[in-house]
Amino acid sequence: MQFVFVDARDNGRKRPARHLADVEIVFDEAEPALVGLKLVGTALWLGDDGGVLVTLPARKVADTKGKEWHFDLVRSVDGRMEVIKDLKGRVIAAYQDSGGEMRLRTSEAGSDAR
Repeated sequence: MQFVFVDARDNGRKRPARHLADVEIVFDEAEPALVGLKLVGTALWLGDDGGVLVTLPARKVADTKGKEWHFDLVRSVDGRMEVIKDLKGRVIAAYQDSGGEMRLRTSEAGSDAR
């Protein structure tokens, strides 16, 4: 599995405040049934504390009374949150290895050059 970081501006979109990058999770030979596929909908955000937050694909749903919530599309098979936390940690580490840490420092200094 590989992580590809895409700046929203590369696709002609405006970037929301604190949005660092979209993330594509690309499946490789380690997952033979999924080779050639990618999972989109993951994003990196700058948190209030200056740390990096990862959001995974989800859909907003509502019940018949109008109460809304987010239905997570990426889940562990057995319900353990450690698996999701590990995936998010791997995404953040890959982003920092790709030079994202430098972009974080730049954005914290008040520049928009991410």
